[in-house]
Amino acid sequence: MKKIWIAKWKGSSSVRFLSNSRMHPNPSGFKPAILYSIILILLLMGLIIALVENARSEMIREEAKKRGMAVARTLAAVCPNALLTYNYVILQQNGERVP
Repeated sequence: MKKIWIAKWKGSSSVRFLSNSRMHPNPSGFKPAILYSIILILLLMGLIIALVENARSEMIREEAKKRGMAVARTLAAVCPNALLTYNYVILQQNGERVP
């Protein structure tokens, strides 16, 4: 461990001995309150992002389900005979034309 001699700055002529560990007690450079605040802010941001993403994906799922039901209703209205007879060729052709 490297040892350093440092003179006091406040008018005293006495010299004191400091080691590197005493010169830099907090090697991260941040005070703990600032560090804890940053961690808390990051955790809150992560929670908010997760909640918004969950709501957005749920909304997309609901819209896809509504669109699928609308396509199925339109297909059922366009070709009820093909549905009753299980004619998959006509169903596929009509399905490609349904918007």
